[in-house]
Amino acid sequence: MPICFHLAGDIIDDIAHPIPTVSLNSKTVKIADDADTGTINGATKPGIKVHLNSLTDTPSKTVTSNDNGKFKFSGLSAGDYSISAKDGDAESSEMSVTVKGGSDDSDYEANTKAQISAFSRDMHAYLDNKYPEIAFSYDRTEDMATFSVPNEVADMSKTEQKSYVKPIYDRINTFANANDLNNTPSLYMKTQDGTMIARNGMFGFKVYAKR
Repeated sequence: MPICFHLAGDIIDDIAHPIPTVSLNSKTVKIADDADTGTINGATKPGIKVHLNSLTDTPSKTVTSNDNGKFKFSGLSAGDYSISAKDGDAESSEMSVTVKGGSDDSDYEANTKAQISAFSRDMHAYLDNKYPEIAFSYDRTEDMATFSVPNEVADMSKTEQKSYVKPIYDRINTFANANDLNNTPSLYMKTQDGTMIARNGMFGFKVYAKR
């Protein structure tokens, strides 16, 4: 059986410089709304080098952890980064962290409102032209498109109800796909007196005909 030898210096170095670990305050950093850049904070062994590499085009940075092992990288633009620490020849594994722009949420919110407004206008125009007897409303919280139809729709057969509902269901999905909606509204249809007619199902929509 072969015998493996380690140099004494290697053993001493492994003991003196064990692989460091890195912890981050958060793996997703949000840039404040009134700021242009963000800051990554973390901790490792005291007095060792910590490296920041950008996964985009931001230059790499290196800092030294303080006496408490704390470190930070400030002035960072939005993007994806990796962080590692090195103590002698021992280097930690890389940790990923994302810096998000402060306007991301507000931009998403504004885009969502614009989409909802466009969807509502389109659906009202479609119903006014094809189904003037149907009242329509949209619940943003539930992503629910609600349609109130005449009471006599409840007396239709299952086949008749499907034929009645399908063009409206298709209109919702066609608009959602064409305009890349963040969320496709669900269909909920009932009569004016509250009888359930149809709603989204696992596959397409489901009608609640009595016959």
